Amino acid sequence: MLIVLLGRLPGIILSSYLGANIETFGVQWVFILIGAMLLVALAGNWVRQRIEKRVLVTAQAVEVETQSPSIPDPQA
Repeated sequence: MLIVLLGRLPGIILSSYLGANIETFGVQWVFILIGAMLLVALAGNWVRQRIEKRVLVTAQAVEVETQSPSIPDPQA
C-alpha cells in the first residue's frame, strides 16, 4: 500500500497544483502530468531492478555457502 501511495503521490500533488492553476497552464497541464508520471514510473522501475539484482546476488551467495558436497571428503 505504501509503495502504491508513493508511486501515486507525485501525480496527485502535481495534478492538484496544475489543476488549480489551469488558467496559467491551459491544456498543457495534461502533458506535464503525463511526463511527470512517466519520470516517476521510470525511476520506480530503475529502483526495482537494482533491488532485484541485489537480492539475486545475495541469494546466490547464500546458496553457495549452504551447499554441501555431494561426495564426502575421505580426509575428513
